[in-house]
Amino acid sequence: MTNHWRDIKNADVILINGANPAEAHPVGFQWFVKAKLDPTKGPGSGGGAKLIHADPRFTRTSAVSDMYLRMRTGTDVAYFG
Repeated sequence: MTNHWRDIKNADVILINGANPAEAHPVGFQWFVKAKLDPTKGPGSGGGAKLIHADPRFTRTSAVSDMYLRMRTGTDVAYFG
């Protein structure tokens, strides 16, 4: 990531690929949760940012996400095209 953690709060959709920031970066992950819970964000401003997690393992990040995309191990090359 090349931007600052605080910039995440301005996102409408957050896509996390093959990482588990809820466990690996719990302090930084608070910005994802704040964006998700912000009622002024998201499509139509009806709710927070949508959090999408793509990973072969179901983790704490997956549990918090709005959508979990489970990939088979080793198929991430096909996923990224």
